[in-house]
Amino acid sequence: MAILRPLNIGRLMLAASAVSLMASMSCGEDTHSRLAAEVDFRIWQVPATPNGMVPSQSWLSIGASPDGDIFITGCDHKTDSALYRLSQKDQQLRCVGDARAASEAANNWMPGETAEKFHVRPIYFRGKLYLATADFTGSDDGYLKHRGFHWYAYDLAAGTFSDLSKAEPGGVGGAHASIVALAVDETHGYIYGLETPRGLLFRYDVARNKTTNLGKAPYFPEGRYMPGRQMWVGKNGRVYFAISAVDHVMYFDPSLGWGEEKEWRLATNNGASKVFRTGAESPDGALVFLADADGRIYRFNKRDDTFGQVGQLTNSDPAFNSGSPLKVRSFNVSRDGQRIYFVNDDAKQSAFWEWEIAGNATRRLCMLSELDPRLGSPSLATHGGNESWDRSGYVYFCAFGNNLARPTALLLCRLNPERLREIRGN
Repeated sequence: MAILRPLNIGRLMLAASAVSLMASMSCGEDTHSRLAAEVDFRIWQVPATPNGMVPSQSWLSIGASPDGDIFITGCDHKTDSALYRLSQKDQQLRCVGDARAASEAANNWMPGETAEKFHVRPIYFRGKLYLATADFTGSDDGYLKHRGFHWYAYDLAAGTFSDLSKAEPGGVGGAHASIVALAVDETHGYIYGLETPRGLLFRYDVARNKTTNLGKAPYFPEGRYMPGRQMWVGKNGRVYFAISAVDHVMYFDPSLGWGEEKEWRLATNNGASKVFRTGAESPDGALVFLADADGRIYRFNKRDDTFGQVGQLTNSDPAFNSGSPLKVRSFNVSRDGQRIYFVNDDAKQSAFWEWEIAGNATRRLCMLSELDPRLGSPSLATHGGNESWDRSGYVYFCAFGNNLARPTALLLCRLNPERLREIRGN
């Protein structure tokens, strides 16, 4: 089992050219950061799997278990994907399983098959963390060359990572399908998965270990679309989602079937809906906050099933933007429910920010390079980590590059945002 202890950020630095994987693993002169020490900032480099897969990316794929342990998935975006556990007891990061090894153990891995990535958060339900693979996320007919997605589960008590799809037709949850969003219906015992590029909705019955292809909502034509990367479940198990083909929210109700909320409008660009890129629940679970690719913030209230845009992430410095205002994936609602903490994406400079919900105000709390010089590189400008709190008041996010020709190390980062707010002034 691969283990990695936390790096001492006060004693580790990469050279200016450290954007390749090997350079990312090197150490240099002492570059102690006072701010990093004050917020107890740490970095773990996500290690290779026992069978040799070297992870370089993690797309929207950090989660937590009820006991506060943090889980992150890593992939090489080519062959395999794995799940890692950061134990709160000993602060060690361990690989707990990978897709290929689990499927081979179940005799459910075809010659030449791949598991490019887990493009979903590890989602907890009844003692297990569930995942589904995305072997193709393009917008063309290339998906037809891929077998389909597998369901996997990590049993927290047993410490086992298993392929659940062996008993399914064809050994997959859905032929040629890749899952990019998950949501759990705890009342009925279902896990929903939204597929790309057709926009199909799948439902996994946990008790029966059976997947149903619910098809696509009848409100858009057959085609290739961008599905939203965030779904959520409201009253009575109704699951809500967005597809780029439609400019409003749609849903599937386990009792009533398909439906749409035409008044729950989304911003559009050239006729395509700006689907949800990320999201997180409030600490009490009553509110769901969602963000699109241009930093618009939407809110769903589970108490009365209301929805609407409530704000906009803003910033005037183009160094932090990527052709649009503050693109984000990392997204966490504060423990008092009054603000959202996030990291901007895919820009020349990366920072840790807060957005005040009541005042619709954006504030930069620190540059990531103030915490560790590696995080100032444009080659490590993609970040993930939504709903990634532990029990001690830390949030977690990952940093990596998206250039497959020049893979970077995959870094898991931790800081105390409330302590950071105190230091930078409330």
